[in-house]
Amino acid sequence: MGILALLNCKLMTWCLRVMNPEAGEALAEVKKEFVELLPIPNPTNLGHLEKIATSIIKLKTGPQSVVVERQIKMHIRQIDAAVYALFGLTSDEVELLERRLT
Repeated sequence: MGILALLNCKLMTWCLRVMNPEAGEALAEVKKEFVELLPIPNPTNLGHLEKIATSIIKLKTGPQSVVVERQIKMHIRQIDAAVYALFGLTSDEVELLERRLT
Protein backbone atom coordinates (compact mmCIF):
# COMPACT_ATOMS: atom_id res chain seq x y z
CA MET A 1 0.00 0.00 0.00
CA GLY A 2 2.90 2.36 0.72
CA ILE A 3 4.30 1.79 -2.78
CA LEU A 4 0.87 2.55 -4.24
CA ALA A 5 0.74 5.84 -2.33
CA LEU A 6 4.27 6.69 -3.49
CA LEU A 7 3.51 5.94 -7.14
CA ASN A 8 0.46 8.21 -7.04
CA CYS A 9 2.08 11.20 -5.32
CA LYS A 10 2.86 14.49 -7.04
CA LEU A 11 6.62 13.89 -7.06
CA MET A 12 6.33 10.62 -9.00
CA THR A 13 3.79 12.22 -11.35
CA TRP A 14 6.32 14.96 -12.06
CA CYS A 15 9.12 12.41 -12.56
CA LEU A 16 7.06 10.47 -15.08
CA ARG A 17 6.12 13.64 -16.96
CA VAL A 18 9.77 14.65 -17.21
CA MET A 19 10.88 11.19 -18.42
CA ASN A 20 7.98 10.41 -20.75
CA PRO A 21 7.82 12.37 -24.02
CA GLU A 22 4.15 11.34 -24.40
CA ALA A 23 3.11 12.93 -21.11
CA GLY A 24 0.16 15.26 -21.53
CA GLU A 25 -0.95 13.68 -24.80
CA ALA A 26 -4.25 11.90 -25.24
CA LEU A 27 -3.89 8.21 -24.36
CA ALA A 28 -0.32 8.62 -23.13
CA GLU A 29 0.96 5.38 -21.60
CA VAL A 30 2.99 4.83 -18.47
CA LYS A 31 5.72 2.61 -19.83
CA LYS A 32 7.60 0.00 -17.84
CA GLU A 33 11.01 1.46 -18.70
CA PHE A 34 10.03 4.81 -17.17
CA VAL A 35 8.56 3.27 -14.02
CA GLU A 36 11.77 1.29 -13.54
CA LEU A 37 13.70 4.59 -13.47
CA LEU A 38 11.61 6.11 -10.67
CA PRO A 39 13.49 6.72 -7.44
CA ILE A 40 11.75 4.16 -5.23
CA PRO A 41 13.08 4.12 -1.65
CA ASN A 42 13.36 1.03 0.51
CA PRO A 43 9.78 -0.19 1.16
CA THR A 44 10.52 -0.45 4.89
CA ASN A 45 10.58 3.37 4.94
CA LEU A 46 7.03 3.63 3.60
CA GLY A 47 5.04 2.59 6.69
CA HIS A 48 3.65 6.09 7.22
CA LEU A 49 2.47 6.24 3.61
CA GLU A 50 0.82 2.87 4.00
CA LYS A 51 -1.23 4.07 6.97
CA ILE A 52 -2.41 7.15 5.09
CA ALA A 53 -3.26 5.12 1.97
CA THR A 54 -5.25 2.66 4.08
CA SER A 55 -7.22 5.58 5.54
CA ILE A 56 -8.01 6.85 2.04
CA ILE A 57 -9.25 3.43 0.94
CA LYS A 58 -11.50 3.17 4.00
CA LEU A 59 -12.92 6.62 3.29
CA LYS A 60 -13.51 5.82 -0.38
CA THR A 61 -15.34 2.58 0.39
CA GLY A 62 -17.68 4.21 2.91
CA PRO A 63 -20.54 6.65 2.44
CA GLN A 64 -19.52 9.68 0.40
CA SER A 65 -20.00 13.29 1.46
CA VAL A 66 -18.34 16.66 1.17
CA VAL A 67 -16.63 16.05 4.50
CA VAL A 68 -15.26 12.68 3.32
CA GLU A 69 -13.93 14.29 0.11
CA ARG A 70 -12.15 16.94 2.19
CA GLN A 71 -10.63 14.22 4.39
CA ILE A 72 -9.41 12.33 1.31
CA LYS A 73 -7.82 15.50 -0.11
CA MET A 74 -6.17 16.16 3.25
CA HIS A 75 -4.72 12.62 3.28
CA ILE A 76 -3.43 13.05 -0.28
CA ARG A 77 -1.67 16.26 0.78
CA GLN A 78 -0.19 14.33 3.74
CA ILE A 79 1.18 11.70 1.35
CA ASP A 80 2.74 14.36 -0.85
CA ALA A 81 4.28 16.09 2.19
CA ALA A 82 5.65 12.79 3.52
CA VAL A 83 7.21 11.96 0.13
CA TYR A 84 8.77 15.43 -0.13
CA ALA A 85 10.29 14.89 3.32
CA LEU A 86 11.42 11.37 2.41
CA PHE A 87 13.40 12.77 -0.53
CA GLY A 88 14.59 15.84 1.36
CA LEU A 89 12.95 18.44 -0.88
CA THR A 90 13.14 22.04 0.28
CA SER A 91 10.06 24.26 0.42
CA ASP A 92 11.33 26.09 -2.70
CA GLU A 93 11.67 22.80 -4.58
CA VAL A 94 8.17 21.72 -3.51
CA GLU A 95 6.72 25.04 -4.62
CA LEU A 96 8.42 24.77 -8.01
CA LEU A 97 7.29 21.18 -8.52
CA GLU A 98 3.68 21.94 -7.59
CA ARG A 99 3.61 24.97 -9.90
CA ARG A 100 4.83 22.83 -12.78
CA LEU A 101 2.08 20.27 -12.18
CA THR A 102 -0.74 22.80 -12.39
